[in-house]
Amino acid sequence: HVVLKVDDDGSDSGVGGRASGVVLKCDDEERTWSEGCAPTVIDTTFRHETWNRGSGACYVLLIDFWHPSLSLPEREALKSFMELEGEYIRREMQRKGVNQAA
Repeated sequence: HVVLKVDDDGSDSGVGGRASGVVLKCDDEERTWSEGCAPTVIDTTFRHETWNRGSGACYVLLIDFWHPSLSLPEREALKSFMELEGEYIRREMQRKGVNQAA
């Protein structure tokens, strides 16, 4: 994950009264992100989530790497699953009327 740009008004009043900012939580460890911070590599087999407590948009470059111990058939199966998951998410966003980037 690489934070490319954070459009925020600079206020400290984020969602739920918490400080604003872009946050990554992985395996109960939270880190706040900002523009120009070092790239973050996480093992996504752990529970993980991100959120933006600020009032503006946040743009993050996400790059996936295959775990080196995965075999070719395992990678192919995961690719098929991720394609199906992506199609489901696209359809749900369309159903809910959410704008999607081109």
